[in-house]
Amino acid sequence: TKEKVAIKKIYKSNEDLLRDGIIVDEIEILKNLGHPDIVKIIEFYRTEEAYYIVNEYCSGGELFDKAKGHLSETQISVVFKQILSGLSYLHSKNIVHRDLKLENILISDREYIGIPGEEYFDIKIIDFGNARIFDKTNYYNSIVGSSYYIAPEVFLRKYNKECDLWSAGVILYMLVVGSPPFGGRNDKMVMSSIKKGIFDKIIEIISKEVVN
Repeated sequence: TKEKVAIKKIYKSNEDLLRDGIIVDEIEILKNLGHPDIVKIIEFYRTEEAYYIVNEYCSGGELFDKAKGHLSETQISVVFKQILSGLSYLHSKNIVHRDLKLENILISDREYIGIPGEEYFDIKIIDFGNARIFDKTNYYNSIVGSSYYIAPEVFLRKYNKECDLWSAGVILYMLVVGSPPFGGRNDKMVMSSIKKGIFDKIIEIISKEVVN
């Protein structure tokens, strides 16, 4: 068909071999998702060594590259509304992403003009490697995700879909401020800051400037 697609190859681990049937079932569920802010899984293949997930192609790159203080407040609000819309849809289907971050949000190839001089774009939530079908009465106990975006309850090994909302909040902070709310020289320090609720002082500086 000459249609452009993106293919993700995931090598099987010993755990994957044991959970092979469950993983296939989860991918089949994801294939049936249909939302403008969630990347479409076109096809899924598996071999003895790996899984191959065929996704729709997004040409605009990662949202991470836009999150360096270059977006206006209006642009951020448009993007964040799409993120929340995608999450709401996933959670309505009993799916928790568990690794929501700027790098896992792609910009589609459609761009348009809103307010004169400002460019808007559509986003797609991608990478469902850590996604799971959740039961509202049960909790997850494995620590997964990327350090800057992990919710505090994940470290307590008792969490559910709400961990995605925390990650979304971190994304909003980074879009506005240009840096993560919980910093550190390494992952261990970042996680310690999250557990203690010690956020970056830059937000206090911004607040004082607004007041003054």
